[in-house]
Amino acid sequence: MSPRPPVAVGKGHSLNSGWGWCVVAASFVIHTIVGGIAYSGAVWLMILQRYFDCSQYETAWLGAILLAVATLGGECFDEPCTSSFLHIVFAVNFCYWNFHEQNK
Repeated sequence: MSPRPPVAVGKGHSLNSGWGWCVVAASFVIHTIVGGIAYSGAVWLMILQRYFDCSQYETAWLGAILLAVATLGGECFDEPCTSSFLHIVFAVNFCYWNFHEQNK
């Protein structure tokens, strides 16, 4: 099997039609907001403590749960996205929609 020749891309032409920068910008904004909220927990801790009139111990659970969900969420979604599980999901989805369209 011989390797394919490289695809020449002309100047000013991108393969993703320019949407790559939108994805990068959206990812940056979301990570900035979520990371900013998660890592400014001490400021939110005092505000929530005053608002709900409770102890530091009770209020600290909010920040701990936020970081735990973010960490465990990454671990839970890592395996399905990097294994053959994702290929199986795509194959089942493809077969389902083909069957659905044929029986319309």
